[in-house]
Amino acid sequence: MELIVSLPRNDVELARAAEQGGADAIKLHLNVIHRASNTRFGSFAEELPRLEAILQAVGITVGIMPGAEKLPTAEELAQLNAMGISFLDIYYHHMPLWLMRLPNFNKIPALDWQAGLEDIFELSRLNAEGMAQFAMVELSIIHPEEYGEPLT
Repeated sequence: MELIVSLPRNDVELARAAEQGGADAIKLHLNVIHRASNTRFGSFAEELPRLEAILQAVGITVGIMPGAEKLPTAEELAQLNAMGISFLDIYYHHMPLWLMRLPNFNKIPALDWQAGLEDIFELSRLNAEGMAQFAMVELSIIHPEEYGEPLT
C-alpha cells in the first residue's frame, strides 16, 4: 500500500514535509477550489512556478488534479509530464475521453460521495474494453459538509 498526500496548497515546504513524513507520492492541484481546504488553485500558467519548484524539491512521485470544469490543454499536460508529473487524479464526471487516453500518465478517476455502483461498473467497463487504463480509483466517500469532522 502506498500513501498519496493531497497537498492543501501547491507549496514546497508542504511537499517536503509530506516526503519527510513518509509519503510515497504527493498530489498537486490546478483550476479548482479545494473543498477540504477552501484553497483556490489557479491555472496552469499561474501555478507553473510553484509546480516547478516542488518538482525540484522532492524525490517522490508527483501527480496532479488538473481541474474540474476547466482543464489544462493537452499540450500543457504534456509539458507537466515532461517536467515529472506522472499521474492525473480527477473526478470521473470531469474526466473527458481525450484525457483518459493521454499517454504517459497513470490515471486515477475519483468518485465522489454521490457515486453509485453504476459508476464503478462504468469505470470497470471502460478499463476492460481498452477505452481507458486506470491505475487505481479514488473513492471520496465523505459528504462535503462532513469534511474536517472525526472519522467514524
